[in-house]
Parts: sequence; C-alpha cells; structure tokens
Amino acid sequence: MLDFINEQKKTSNTNLKFLKAVINMVDMRMGLIKPIKSAILDKLGDSGVFASEIPANSAIKQAEYVMRSVIDYKPSSRSANSFFKLAEELERTIQGENNV
Repeated sequence: MLDFINEQKKTSNTNLKFLKAVINMVDMRMGLIKPIKSAILDKLGDSGVFASEIPANSAIKQAEYVMRSVIDYKPSSRSANSFFKLAEELERTIQGENNV
C-alpha cells in the first residue's frame, strides 16, 4: 500500500499524502483478523492507523446489493455507526494537522 502511494507521489500527484490506514471488514470471529491487524500496526504503528474499525456485517452487504451506502440504507447499524466514528476521528486528525 505504501509503495503504491509513494509511486503515485512520484508519477502523478506530488501533493498526495498518506494520512492513516483504516482497518475494515473486521470480523473478530475469523482467526485471521488478529495477525492482519498486528502486521498493519507493526508496519504503521498506532499513529498510522485510525482507531475506528469498520466491522463486516450483513448491513454492508445488503446496502451494496441495493447500491446505497450503509449510512443511507441502515443508519442504525454497527457499520454505519463505525463510519460516523471514523468520520469524527478523521476530522480531528485533519484539524490537528492544520494546527501544527
């Protein structure tokens, strides 16, 4: 992922900046998520990953099926709430960068 971003910075968008990674499709029932999260955190550190995670659930699949966002389709779902939390975290992160 970082190699792709760096390549794009060199070739097509010199202003491109990596802010943080988002871990999505999180399903704690699947044993593979723990080593994946660990590998991402080892590579990027806590400051390189948003704390908000987007869970995998049926609301997202249903929203995709009817070609709507999960926020429009089922705003009370865990996934929609997670997107709202991510948006708030993103806003705080951007505001913090602008204050530096």
